[in-house]
Order: sequence, then structure tokens, then C-alpha cells
Amino acid sequence: MQKTQLSQWSALQAVVDEGSFEKAAIKLHRSQSSVSYGVQKLQESLGVSLLQVQGRKAQLTQAGEALLRRSRSLTSMAQDMEQFALNLKQGWEAEIHLAFETVYPYADLMQVMAEFERHSRGTRVQLHETVLSGSREAITEKRVDVAILAIVPQGFLGHKLGVTELVLVAHPDHPLVLASGLIEESELSQWLQLVIRDSGTGEYKEGGWLKAEKRWTVGHFSSAVALLKGGTGFAWIPRHLICQELQTRQLATINLTHRATFELSFHLVVPNPTGAGPAAQLLAQIIQQHHLS
Repeated sequence: MQKTQLSQWSALQAVVDEGSFEKAAIKLHRSQSSVSYGVQKLQESLGVSLLQVQGRKAQLTQAGEALLRRSRSLTSMAQDMEQFALNLKQGWEAEIHLAFETVYPYADLMQVMAEFERHSRGTRVQLHETVLSGSREAITEKRVDVAILAIVPQGFLGHKLGVTELVLVAHPDHPLVLASGLIEESELSQWLQLVIRDSGTGEYKEGGWLKAEKRWTVGHFSSAVALLKGGTGFAWIPRHLICQELQTRQLATINLTHRATFELSFHLVVPNPTGAGPAAQLLAQIIQQHHLS
């Protein structure tokens, strides 16, 4: 669709929406004669009548109604493309990458991304869920524009956002839960532990209690929770993921001598702050503001 045709269709849409050529001209910041001429030329090029004037009000013909419905989506797409091209010209990124640790609360993530989408100007977002050294690699190799992780790699600056609580849990019928008295940490090594697979490609590991001789590794906390509910193993799980399971006694905490929970801080890191584009900067800003509110 040529630019002239887009202008003509926009004129027709304004006439219909506003109810008259005069009001359409005001809305479009054009003269009434140019709006009228645009609609007339559109009808001539199509060879069909689109409008009929009754008194002072312009109404669509049957053919006009059918064509107008299609024209709205076409003009909207064209306007979006023009705006997106302008955004790119101004340096607004076509796509950005966000890495976030699996322990980061999904409720926070959803609110952050919903806010970003309202101001994203069409920028696509690639979300990367990372674990342990996978988070470190995403930053040190600068494969992402923004990252939320537990441990900030050396040489990078992090902004603390908050904390998440991890709980040591198992099925209510698990011997570690049923045991009378407190459990010594050394006793855990006799039982099957469920751990989340490190998403990194190297050998670097950090964090987590990994002393159990028997250990199963899964790719995601949801897999671990399903196994725990089925009576298999014990694991450290973010509390926000199992609130319902704890309330309904599908899972229960294991009472260690020293602790059954611990808090893990998470931080915001922009790996290349001087080279971050406006979309990446906006996303980082939204994340910070979300945790300040």
C-alpha cells in the first residue's frame, strides 16, 4: 500500500469515526477540503462508493463497511512498521536478551515484563533461565543485555534487588520429615538429594548443599517439585514455588539442627553499561523501580 493510499484510508477512517468531514479534518490536523479530496480519490481508484452523506452525517455504504474493516488492520500495521523503523534509526534495539536465575520469583518477572511491554516499541525479548555458572557465563561472555542473578561475577557491578527464601523440603512421609527431633546436616548425606542442573558449559560450580552420595539432577525446579510430591528425595526449593504445597501438606520442611531455610540475594547486572541501548536501559530501570516500590 502506497503512502498516498494510506493517507486516503486514514481520512476515510477519521470521517467514519468522527461522523463528519469537518471533525475528521480537526482530528487529522488537515483542511476539510484535503480530507474530502482524499476520500473522493480513494473511491475513484477503487471504483466503488464508500460513503453516502445523509444530512450532515457521512455514513458507510455496504461496500465501505467491508473495505474499512480490512483497511484498519493494514493502516495499523503500516504505522507500526514506520514507528519501528524510526525506533531503529534512533538506536532502539530490535531485540534484547534477559537472563534470570531460576530462583527469581516469577510474580516479579511477570510484572516487570508486563511493564516493559507497554513501552517496548516493538523490541523483541529473549528470556534465558539460568542456573549457577550459566548465569556467570551469560554475563562474562556478554551474551545478554541484562541479567538477574544470585552471585555477581568478579569485575562486574551489581545492584541488589532483594532476597528469595529457599526451604529444605520432602514429602510428609519421608523419613527425614517423620524423624523425631532435629536432623543433623550429616544425616542428609544418607538420603537421595534432588539438585537443579547447572546451565553453564564449563566445570565451574558454586553454591548449594551437594554432599549427598545419592543425587538426582533435574533441569528445572518444577521437575524437582513433582518428584518430591511423589515421595522421591529431598531438595532446597524457593518458597514462592511451593507455598500451596506447604499449606496443603503435599510437602513438608525438614527440621535441621541449624536451619531449614536460607535467604539468597539476587542482583541486577548490565554486562556492558556503556554499550547498552535504550531498550536494555529501560528494562534495567523497570527492574530496579519494581523492587523499590
